[in-house]
Amino acid sequence: MAVLLKSDSVIDSLSLSLSARCLKLKERGVNPKMHVFLVGENPASVVYVRNKKKLCEKIGAICEVNQLAESVDPLTFERHLLQSAQNSSVHGIFVQLPVPKQLSSISFDHLIPPVKDVDGFHAQNIFGVFSGFPDNSYLRPCTPKGILTLLDHYKIPLSGKSVLIIGRSKIVGRPLALLLLHRDATVTMAHSKTTNLRELSRNSDIIVAALGRSEMLDETYFRATCDQTVIDVGINRRADGKLVGDVKFDAVQAIVGAITPVPGGIGPMTVVSLIDNLLIAAELQNA
Repeated sequence: MAVLLKSDSVIDSLSLSLSARCLKLKERGVNPKMHVFLVGENPASVVYVRNKKKLCEKIGAICEVNQLAESVDPLTFERHLLQSAQNSSVHGIFVQLPVPKQLSSISFDHLIPPVKDVDGFHAQNIFGVFSGFPDNSYLRPCTPKGILTLLDHYKIPLSGKSVLIIGRSKIVGRPLALLLLHRDATVTMAHSKTTNLRELSRNSDIIVAALGRSEMLDETYFRATCDQTVIDVGINRRADGKLVGDVKFDAVQAIVGAITPVPGGIGPMTVVSLIDNLLIAAELQNA
């Protein structure tokens, strides 16, 4: 049976160091503060924001949720963002996605200064990913960062390993590929147009599923030698209401070496990475 790569033990360990760093900042008169912008009342978004606020406050930081009406106009929304960007007491800014259609064309990563961009998507932060800057010198995208933190915690080696990333989004796939290359992994990118996905998956040491298709990867995508590591980034809700990933967990768990559960795997790692980015932002702004 595969090792379950659960996030709870990682977060318990990280929370101690995050709390210590937060306390150290407070002793210098710096109270780490994050502004979260939530537009409308999307149930999933409300839960995600609540989780972020809970962990933020657990380690001693401040999280202020700015909830705006679903009908908010772009100019008003941009004004709120710019006010936070110019507020020296605010160290991190985060926009909870998705946003309503009238805001979809706004480039949040250009309205938020790179040093306050705790999501890690500003062009300057992406350049840091591309260039391989030292980890605490910029803000890395949260989900890729969380994946690496989880792999490190469970001592899963990356150097020289073949890694298949299924999904080429700018949120997960592309930045993760670059971060893995900096760790000397051999990376293959796959996507919806890839024709030999099963073959690529069977021949890889680590498979990252980030395609957003409920339980698409079944046991036929793995080599049944109990030596592969599966990172399931997907969060999907089946017709029966159950949360599942992009991997058919029950069918795959018995034939791989290690696998992340859904829920309880990468999702919480994304949240803790966001909080870590907030502290890095506060540290950089008060160096």
